[in-house]
Formats: sequence, C-alpha cells, structure tokens
Amino acid sequence: MKSKLCSVLLLAFILTACGEGKEEALDKEIHALKLVIDQDNISEKNFQEIKQKIDKLADEASHKPRYWVQKARFELVCGYFSLQCKVERRWDKALKAIEQAKKLGPNDVEVLSLSGHILRNINDHESAREDLEKALSINNKHAWANLNYGALMADIGMKMPFKLEDEAYMDRRRNIFKKSLAAFKVVLDGDYRNREKKAALAKCDDVAVWVHHEERLYCHKKAIELDYFDNLKEKAWARGNYALQLLKAEKYSEAKKYAEEALQLMKYPMARKMLAASYLGLWKQSGYKDDSHFHQAFKVYSRNKLDPVFALSQLTLMSDIPFYKKLQEKGIDLNQLDSKGMTLLGRALVFYINDKEKNFDRIKSFVEQLDLKIDQPYVSRPNQEPVYTTPIQAVRERLEKLKERSKKEYFNDHVALNVYTKLYEYFQQRLKKEL
Repeated sequence: MKSKLCSVLLLAFILTACGEGKEEALDKEIHALKLVIDQDNISEKNFQEIKQKIDKLADEASHKPRYWVQKARFELVCGYFSLQCKVERRWDKALKAIEQAKKLGPNDVEVLSLSGHILRNINDHESAREDLEKALSINNKHAWANLNYGALMADIGMKMPFKLEDEAYMDRRRNIFKKSLAAFKVVLDGDYRNREKKAALAKCDDVAVWVHHEERLYCHKKAIELDYFDNLKEKAWARGNYALQLLKAEKYSEAKKYAEEALQLMKYPMARKMLAASYLGLWKQSGYKDDSHFHQAFKVYSRNKLDPVFALSQLTLMSDIPFYKKLQEKGIDLNQLDSKGMTLLGRALVFYINDKEKNFDRIKSFVEQLDLKIDQPYVSRPNQEPVYTTPIQAVRERLEKLKERSKKEYFNDHVALNVYTKLYEYFQQRLKKEL
C-alpha cells in the first residue's frame, strides 16, 4: 500500500514539475517575443519571425495573458511593415487581443497599461483612464502605465477648449496637465531605460507649457542631462533653447552658461542672440551699474542691436519701462526695426491673458513714456512672407476679427475685445494730436 502511495505521489510530483517546467518555458518564449518587438529598428525579417512565433505559440500559450499582450503589440507593429496591415484596422484587432488578455489577467499591469494605450488611440478616453488608473493603483512605478497615463491626460487636456473668462474651468484644465506631467516625471526621475525616458521627454515640454514655466525648465534641463538628442546640431539647439527658457525665468547667469555651451558645440545666430540677451539681463540685474555687460552684449551679437533687446523684452520685460529708458539713454532707438523688420511697439501689442484689462495700461504707458510711434511701419509676420503694417492698423485688424468672432455663441474673449476697442480709440486720438 505504501509502495503504491509513494508511486502515485512521485508521479504527481513529476507531472507537476513537468507542467511547471513547460509553463516556465512558455513564459521565456513570450518574454523573448517581447524583446524582439521592443527593438526600435525591427527589420522585415524580424517582423516575419514575430508572426511565425505568435502563430506557433497560439495553441500552447493562449491561456496566458502576456501572450495576448504580445499578440496585441504585434497587431500594432504590423502597420509599419505592411500596407495590408494599414487597411485592416489593426487597432480593432489589437483591441480584441487585449480584451482576451484582460479576461485572463484582469489585474495584470502590463495588460491594463497596453489596454489603456489602445483605448486611448481609438478615442475611448473614459475606458482608457479606468484601465490606466487601475494599473497605477497596483504599481504606481510601472513605466509604460505612467507613460500611457501621461499621454492620455495630455490628450484630454488638449481637447478641452479655452474658456479664458472661466477661471475655475481653466484651473481644472491645468490640473489635467499637472497629472499628465506628474506621470512623465515618474519615468524621468526614476531608474528606467533610455527608451522609456525618451518617450517621456518627447511630450514633457508640450505638457509643461500648460502648467508652469518652472516645469518647462525641468523638461529642457532633463533633455540635456539625459543626452536626449542624437547629433551635434540638436545638442546645441537643446542648450540654446534651455538658455531661452532660463531668460524667461530671469535666470541670466545660467542662461549665459548654456548659451555659451551651445556656441561651443555649434556657432549659430540664435545662441549668440541668447548670449547677448543674457548680458543685457545681467546689466539690468546689476542696477545698470555694470556697463561691461551692456557692451559685451553687442560685442557677441553685432548684427542688430534691437535683436537681443527684443529677445529679452519679449520674454520677461514687456512692461519694464525703466529698462527701455536706460536703453534710450545709451542711444538705442526703440522705434527702429530689428533684423526681422519688427518694432518694440509691434511686439508689445500682444495680449497677455493673465494681465486682462491691464494690457491697455501697459501698451499706453509704452507709447507715452517711450515716445513710440503708432504709425511706424513694421513686418507683422516676420517668419513668413513679409507683410507690412502699422500699430494702429494692426490693432484695427485685431479688433475687427474679435468683433466678428463675438457674433458666435461660444465667444469668450470679451476682455480682449474691450482692451482692443479702448486701444484703437486711444491710437486714433493720439494720431490726431500728432497730426
């Protein structure tokens, strides 16, 4: 009896061990399949190998949720290699695969993360959010769950229209972007592969711009620290762009450092302009006492004296009358054109959302205290085919567009309409006095 019992137990152990060995082998095959799909440069040969492996595993591994994850990923990758795949609605096929995976592994973070990605791309944002938030509740450090959640929240935020006069609504919109950025930061600040970090960096600044300027600084600095860019030109531009963001934050010493680094990598005008603007900022920061900064600004950038002035003013000093008066004392004519054909007043006509009604007082002070000409021609579209206008003409055209838009039901720019109405009346009165 004991002998028979031992034999039965031994057989059960062998079968169990064999079963576990088979399951472990299947897991390894599925993982190997994942590694092939993970490659950034999958070749046509690799693609065919993936298809063959998926077909081969279909019978033996169909009970495993991770098999269906790779099946879904295969359907998505397919479109890059086959025109036939592109017309076969691969997102629908991927969705069917991931739904099967969810039945088998409803709490599998890999399953939930990919499900959220697929649902987001077929515009089922509510279901995508449900899956991704469930995934993060299980493992809030999972790289792709965070990346997919960040991308989803960015999409939701982008689809929320502007309602500038509804502060509570705009706060809700901003909070959506904050959640997006927080998810990307988990990856950027954590111990993850470059593949994941680059995916986070690709969207970081696009989201940060809707949150706070300090967050933009974070994204730009991360791109430099993680060596995000592949070639020398892009590495130089990254430092030049970071210098630009630092100037906006009035961090002039740091801006100078990164502008110099950009120029060490590649000599290009924008970096020289940022460096010159940094020196002007340092001159202002010294209380206008250290004239060496002022002279150095135009030594490093001699193309047009107004270029670095406008670069700096457009970023941080668009209401700093004393700064411009000091420039006038140094002999700089603020009514002249920069190298793109723009004037200071032309640039000052922009409507700052946060200033609201104060925009009118700001522009009026510019005109009166700096004696700026409201009929001075300038290029209104400096980065396109040149179209000349004057400040009064530009205000009139802006006012006409706002009046036309105000006839529509969803119009919410009443403050801007009021500002440009008052500004146009003021310009007309001033022009009559000048004549």
